[in-house]
Amino acid sequence: MGGNKSCTHLKELLGPIATVAMQTISGGHRALREARADATAAPKRPFFLNRCKAWAEDGENVKEMLPAFYVPPSPKP
Repeated sequence: MGGNKSCTHLKELLGPIATVAMQTISGGHRALREARADATAAPKRPFFLNRCKAWAEDGENVKEMLPAFYVPPSPKP
């Protein structure tokens, strides 16, 4: 990677690629399907909730994708 076909910024993106891949294939998709599968049964809490900012219970992702597990943020004093 170099020359006029690339840049330093692209090289910087290669560092976290393994972590991103593992988080992507870690079962999150399966857990989402299971959580959405049966609307009549009590949904099983996905293992990844509150393990990072993107899946915080009070976040937009959970509000949109897993509304049964959404917890509104506490009002700030």
